Amino acid sequence: MSDQPYLPPSDRDDRFATAPEPPPGTANPPGAVTALVLGIVAIVLAVTGILSPVAVILAIIALVFVGKARRAAEAAPEQFVQGGLRIGGFVCGLIGLILGLLYSLIIGAGIAFVVRAEVRRVKPPVTVTPIEVPAEQVAE
Repeated sequence: MSDQPYLPPSDRDDRFATAPEPPPGTANPPGAVTALVLGIVAIVLAVTGILSPVAVILAIIALVFVGKARRAAEAAPEQFVQGGLRIGGFVCGLIGLILGLLYSLIIGAGIAFVVRAEVRRVKPPVTVTPIEVPAEQVAE
């Protein structure tokens, strides 16, 4: 129970009441949630295949946010969690980057193979050689 006496609702001033502060060291550093979300989106886009270049970009951005979150957590260790979502964002961003690069290379190699096959399939232009006609056959 609290040490303060009970006050009826009319005597309390709840207009300025705020939520209690979380215990120290339990907040996620800024950018950790963003890194996790971008990493997950990068994995999904990488697996779709055709959007793998976009996945690479999002994964790089996720890793940048992980770096910012790590620096913030190291600057104020009493305020921020040292692992958690930041590490999840790092893992997802790294997986998204690797899958995005892998699928981009596979798709690029496939496109190069198809283009090369099409170039080989195209027949060279026909060259016309002049025929020599004897002079007596030429109508004047």
